[in-house]
Amino acid sequence: MKRESLHINTVQGIVTPQVLQTGNTIRMAVDPNPDSAVPMVPAQRAKLHELVGDLLAAWDSLGDAGEAKRAWRIVHEAADVETIDQLTGDGYRLGVAALQRELGNAEEAKRTRKLLSMLLTVTEGDPTQRDRAKLYAAREFGISFFKDLSFTQIKQVLTFLETPTCTHDCTSCRADTAAQHRNELNRAKAEAKLKADDLSTQAMAVIAQAKAQTEMYRERVGKLRQELIDLRTELAARTATARQRWITVTAMAAFVGILFGAWAF
Repeated sequence: MKRESLHINTVQGIVTPQVLQTGNTIRMAVDPNPDSAVPMVPAQRAKLHELVGDLLAAWDSLGDAGEAKRAWRIVHEAADVETIDQLTGDGYRLGVAALQRELGNAEEAKRTRKLLSMLLTVTEGDPTQRDRAKLYAAREFGISFFKDLSFTQIKQVLTFLETPTCTHDCTSCRADTAAQHRNELNRAKAEAKLKADDLSTQAMAVIAQAKAQTEMYRERVGKLRQELIDLRTELAARTATARQRWITVTAMAAFVGILFGAWAF
């Protein structure tokens, strides 16, 4: 007597049968990505709403009044879907990665803008320092306009401005020392302004997140209201059906009574 053999292909301990062959061998094919067709769970949907709210707040802090549709379009394009309801487990991960990349870009732009504001504050009212900074940027990076510098380049320019031009006591050194003191004062002012801007940005982010959560709750309330309307409609329909059946049964009982009375008479 032949002993039947069972061959099961497994991936990461997950067995998802897809093909069943007849004969002495049973083969089970395994989907290497079992989450590819699994719909999102509520927690994943809430996480996407949270990231969209964070991105809107980041755009707003940069003076870019981005709309929610623009943020959701990033998710749709990353996951290759048309609506959020079409997102699966894989699509959720792609959407989260895309939103996090956009948040990183926005954060880098914000940091660059803050450092640029500090550079402008340091060189404001001091033509010598401004000329030194422009000359250094042109020589090192081939860029003469501060607004075109990257975050790292602006840091290098600020470091250069903090370096004395010479080490001996002369008119130029004393002038540079006075200029350095002015720069330090301007830097302190700029840092104080940046801290105030940070507090304002954080407050705006909290407000944007609260708006996003309010919108999500409003959507849930709308769905619950629609479900309540559907239940009321179904109840009314069932009540009407029961009433009609009762009228029919009553009419039939009356007719039977009439027939019985006529027969007895």
